[in-house]
Formats: sequence, structure tokens, C-alpha cells
Amino acid sequence: MKQKITKAFSLIELSIVILIIGILVAGVTQSSRLIKQMRLAMIKSMTLNSPVSSIKDLAVWLESTMDVSLIDGEESTGNTISAWFDINPQSSTKYNAISPSASESPTYLADGINGLPAISGDGTNDSMLINGLTDSFEGTGFTWIGVIQWVRP
Repeated sequence: MKQKITKAFSLIELSIVILIIGILVAGVTQSSRLIKQMRLAMIKSMTLNSPVSSIKDLAVWLESTMDVSLIDGEESTGNTISAWFDINPQSSTKYNAISPSASESPTYLADGINGLPAISGDGTNDSMLINGLTDSFEGTGFTWIGVIQWVRP
């Protein structure tokens, strides 16, 4: 009579396979996070080394990717922005943008324009005021440059 032989994986072999799959999944997850952090670091470096800082008579520079641009506790998707700090290296006088009230505050998007941090307004009542900035430009005027992405509902 022939003896029927069955083979099966042992508990140790199954545990090793599950461990390897877990390590691979964790590696993929961590690598995507690392890539995003490296991309943001590269953008910050490009921003600081950009020709914007050398524009003659630069009055104010508001930028959403820099660490010093916003209050730390507000840099999370969906949080309202109460202050947006001027990073102009040419002037010791800073013209920070301040929200007049919590109901009129724009929100922070960690994954905003092209996957970079951005400030988002709802298009109806969000506003930020830059006190004193326009007073010095009454006679000469000024140029406003911005990167804006219009999103239709």
C-alpha cells in the first residue's frame, strides 16, 4: 500500500514570508515619504536661491513652502492661516499678511499646487491684510506676482 505524503508550509516559513512582505510594504511607504521630503527640501533651496531676493526694491515676499512663512501649528491640511510672514531678505521692516478674523482665514493645503504646500481661499470671504504696505507706494505703484491655481467646483 502506498503511503500518501502531504507537504505543507510550517508556521515558521509562513511567518518569514509575512515578515518579508511587511518589510517590503514599509520600504515602499517610507521611500515615497522620503521622496516627498527631498522634493520639498529641493524647492526650499531653489526658493532661497531664486532671483526674487535680488529684485530691486522688493517690498514683501510671501511664500508657502518655507518653514518660517507660517505659524508651526497651522501647517497642517485644513488648518486656518492667521498669519503669513514676509521672508523678504532685503528689508528689516516686515509686511506680514494677517487674517482679520477666523471666519475670513484661508486654509493651508500640504498637497496644494503641484503637490507643494499652498494657501487656499474659498473664493467668497477669505482675506489677509498687509498693513502699511500700500502707503509707501501711493506715488509709484507696485507690481504683484503670484502663482494661483483656480479650481472650479
